[in-house]
Amino acid sequence: MNWKLTGWEGINLSVPEDWELSSVDGNREKGTFSLDDGYSIRVEVEWEYPKSTFSMEKLIEKYRQEIIKKGKNIKCNIVKIKTNFFKGKSGAILHWKNHEEGYSTVSYCKKCGRVVFLRVYFPEKKHSKEIFLCILNSFSEHAEKGREIWAIYKLIFSAPENLKRISSSLKAGDITFTFQDEKGKGEITLSQIALGNIILRQQPLSAWTKERIGGKIIEEKQEERNNHAYFFFRYKKKAFSRTWENGISWYCPISQRIFLVTGNNASDLLKIYCHETK
Repeated sequence: MNWKLTGWEGINLSVPEDWELSSVDGNREKGTFSLDDGYSIRVEVEWEYPKSTFSMEKLIEKYRQEIIKKGKNIKCNIVKIKTNFFKGKSGAILHWKNHEEGYSTVSYCKKCGRVVFLRVYFPEKKHSKEIFLCILNSFSEHAEKGREIWAIYKLIFSAPENLKRISSSLKAGDITFTFQDEKGKGEITLSQIALGNIILRQQPLSAWTKERIGGKIIEEKQEERNNHAYFFFRYKKKAFSRTWENGISWYCPISQRIFLVTGNNASDLLKIYCHETK
């Protein structure tokens, strides 16, 4: 079985390669995301930062009762499984089954104060414990060396943890993220566009970039680095704007995708690291 990384709002986990992101909601403070296999939901992750003190035992029991109420004849019990998942955390693992099977975790991280609910579903009840353990042991919710990894739909990139996602558009073949710095002044936007090989047959990268941003470019430079075509530029988003934006676009022949990064500060653009995948 082949596996891949999924990353969203600082939470990373590895899943079977045919499980894909199907829904997202919320933000870094409170939110959810789910993955499915094209037929049914296989993973759900939910998180929040409690505003007051709580009893972990009561939270676990409340969660267990919620699982039982979701279907007929569901048996749900706390199970002990050897894992490093609870290092620095408190919580429990729940196993439930009726006509299908699943595992759920409730955890509280003592370091960041976040409560996370992880649910993994197995409609076919095949290799459920082994797959669940692989997912659980790959789970992480903290930045490494000050950087967070985002990984969805074959787009993998890392960004400084102090950048906050303020918007995202997850269209097929056109993914865009916009981040804001902790002061709320600087913004960085990253886009990945599929079928770049077809797009660039019709026009060069520079012409495509100018059309995409729709602004007035005053400075531009083209370079070739490691078999990649790069286009560096400065532009105005609006004709009468007093502020200038900086940007970089490049084409990856390996993935056949176009990447575009724009922002207020030219040096900030280099803080987004894109990991190219096929």
